[in-house]
Amino acid sequence: MRRQNEQDLQLIGPWQDRSGKFSALKATTLALMFLPAISLTYQVETHQFGAIPLAGMTYWSGVWATALLLLALAVTPAATILRFGQLIVVRRMIGVTALVYTIAHIIIYFALRFFNFASIANEMITRLTLIVLGIVGLGTGGAVR
Repeated sequence: MRRQNEQDLQLIGPWQDRSGKFSALKATTLALMFLPAISLTYQVETHQFGAIPLAGMTYWSGVWATALLLLALAVTPAATILRFGQLIVVRRMIGVTALVYTIAHIIIYFALRFFNFASIANEMITRLTLIVLGIVGLGTGGAVR
């Protein structure tokens, strides 16, 4: 049964703006977000990562995750400097893509280490850079409004 005050739920695709119209900026950004995954897949299929493809996948997924995170953080200053406010609408898309690549990076890393969590924990403890970067990453959470 439908209530009289209930409005229809309108689903909007990632290539559409809030009014439901096609957005070239969002469509282009969406397409560009798939390029690193396509590149990684191509490199694995053509054996460019050598005998242990997980090692290359771990490295490059981490590089792309970091690059996309920095790109997402740079959207607001770039929109302000360039006076191109439309750029803000793709910030979330880039940020979510960075998160997806980060999660993929972690899963690939665990697979590279054969999901041996004791070994992974030992490596995290013995590598000071991982701890420092983690603390810095957690410490900047207060800077967000």
